[in-house]
Amino acid sequence: MRFTACILLGVTFVFGLGMATVGAAPVAAELGAGFSDLYREFAPLYLFYRSYGDHLFHGTSIEIPSGLGEACEHLSIKTAMFQIDVTVQTASDTLRETVPDLIRLRIAIDTYCAAYGQTLSVVAAWDEVDEEAIERASDAGLFSEIRALSDAIETTLDVLLEAFESDVDRWIFGVAFSMRGILTQTAIERMDANLNEILYGSPDAVEAPIPVSEAVAAAMARLIELSGRDLTPDEAAVARAAADVVYRFVVDGA
Repeated sequence: MRFTACILLGVTFVFGLGMATVGAAPVAAELGAGFSDLYREFAPLYLFYRSYGDHLFHGTSIEIPSGLGEACEHLSIKTAMFQIDVTVQTASDTLRETVPDLIRLRIAIDTYCAAYGQTLSVVAAWDEVDEEAIERASDAGLFSEIRALSDAIETTLDVLLEAFESDVDRWIFGVAFSMRGILTQTAIERMDANLNEILYGSPDAVEAPIPVSEAVAAAMARLIELSGRDLTPDEAAVARAAADVVYRFVVDGA
């Protein structure tokens, strides 16, 4: 059985924002979008890891995510591109100090792919899942190392967020990350329930932490209303349109 990989927005952004004003923050928005793309390329690996865990603990069938065979190559390329973005497109010395963490992440990804990339390509080409072969690969570290990569990506994200010089920049990064994740899904079936915290900067807040237009405020409210549950096709179309409005606001100031 195969299924399409989607972005899992299970990342919590903690900002501690009060009301503030801000001009355009293209660096934070661009890096948030770029890290979202990196996260998307990791999704087939993580979904494969989760499917195997469900198989072990719940007896479900092992599912092969779409894009698993190319995941290593795409993730390595995207991580390298993101490192270049951080190095070249920001004047912040603090942000540039995160480059060693990105290099360590690249090394971890390349090491994993050198060890298991061929195995993943073989698995992705199967017409039927060979459970015994997957169990042997698991014994050799295929899934435990995916877990380690997931931890490394989350650690890198934490380092990036801490490197931004203001809470508003962190908020913009988080909003760009989450909106990009929604917009790049082939099909939006469900959005995580933490969108209130991402869009408003706090789980208890009731509005964005910076002034926004009525259209942007309405789009944020609509996304929060639709989050945390399965969406109909019509609701998914509404969610995509709302995410586009919010994304264009943080990226272009539109």
